[in-house]
Amino acid sequence: MQNRIQRADSDTSITAAGSYDARQINEALRGQRFFRALVVEKIDSTNTALFELGRAGEPEGLVLLAEEQSAGRGRMGRSWTSPKGKSILMSVLARARVSSEDAGLVNAAAGLAVVDAVRDVSSLDTKLKWPNDIVFEGKKLGGILTERGSDREGRPFFVIGIGLNVEWRPEDFPPDIAETATALSIVAGSPPQRRALAISIVRKLGYWLAELESGPRDLAASYRRAVSTIGLRVRVKLLQDELEGVAVDIDERGDLVVALDSGERKVIVAGDVREVRAA
Repeated sequence: MQNRIQRADSDTSITAAGSYDARQINEALRGQRFFRALVVEKIDSTNTALFELGRAGEPEGLVLLAEEQSAGRGRMGRSWTSPKGKSILMSVLARARVSSEDAGLVNAAAGLAVVDAVRDVSSLDTKLKWPNDIVFEGKKLGGILTERGSDREGRPFFVIGIGLNVEWRPEDFPPDIAETATALSIVAGSPPQRRALAISIVRKLGYWLAELESGPRDLAASYRRAVSTIGLRVRVKLLQDELEGVAVDIDERGDLVVALDSGERKVIVAGDVREVRAA
């Protein structure tokens, strides 16, 4: 593999890496829905790179793993930083056959894949904070960024980005997240092998997307059980408004249902949700 890869249809530059051992990952993913893994040392954003490839017509199946990102992204334009070589920084290109109404459940499928994989590899029972955080006992372990696009032929695709803190030490956390974030190495005592965890996530993602394509009902029910936000008082920041109430349910589309103090029930399709703790 060349040290630098430049796609003719993209200005995203990729540096090759071997610490994940792409050969072993591809061998482990043989026969899976997502089976073509590319491992890179450093990239601006795995999501950005795959989104450009998706628009250019790249078929489903590609998995991009990075040791380091220089411009990682989270939801709502937030940056995503991580010490080099200590996290799973991964994006997957999917062409899931789902209706536009069920497209939001692709993010739910990714969340369930991460929860299942962490349980299988480390025996930890993690949860999901709606809509895209992976948490353990209320602290953030990682997040998911799912983006939808269409290629030049009008065919839809999804890029599913997953960031998971694996081998962090307490001193690795920036001051602004030190109290609210954690890592598998901290909560599990010792970190699981990143390669094994990444392989498990990819396999589980294939399973949950197939479940979604066969019908959203079962996946939505599983997602509802995995979301820790239900039952908590939350403050939801929307584009032009802010609401507060109790999160009471996840509907069949994966959206959050909040019971406002007025008695009205509000369905939240997208927003920044924060738990409101008693004083």
